[in-house]
Amino acid sequence: MKLSLYRIRPYPYKGSSGFTLLELIIVLLLIGLITGLVMVSLTTALPSTRFRSEVRKLGSLMIYAKNRAEYLNQEKEVILDLEKREARFEGKTRAAFADDTEIYIIDPIEGEIREGLYRIVFSPGGGSAGSVIVLSRKGRRMEIHLDPLTGGVIVKAGQEG
Repeated sequence: MKLSLYRIRPYPYKGSSGFTLLELIIVLLLIGLITGLVMVSLTTALPSTRFRSEVRKLGSLMIYAKNRAEYLNQEKEVILDLEKREARFEGKTRAAFADDTEIYIIDPIEGEIREGLYRIVFSPGGGSAGSVIVLSRKGRRMEIHLDPLTGGVIVKAGQEG
């Protein structure tokens, strides 16, 4: 019986030596580049998402006030403070907006209102004043339309610019 000694190689498979340092550096650079691009896109999308969220919160407050008026069979009002950029319902601040948010009202009787307090009254029958609340920030514009007959609330994306 013949005993053979096998020579142990540093790499078990011929031609397979793993990844080179250059390959690892290139992969890490690509991962860093992709991560940077994702972070930039997230930081630019976040303020826009916050703005839409604030507008929807105000729209939800209007719907809630309308439903409370119908349920309790009494008038309910939402007060918009255009200087403080906030909405109050039943004495409490329910929605607040960032300082760079522009808010104004398009009233069917008084026209455009940009300062002071504005009362939106919802009647027990479901109606309201029928105004449009316009909110804009950094080129984005959204509108909340209040139907005068049904008191329905529609949140729309307004024209850009």
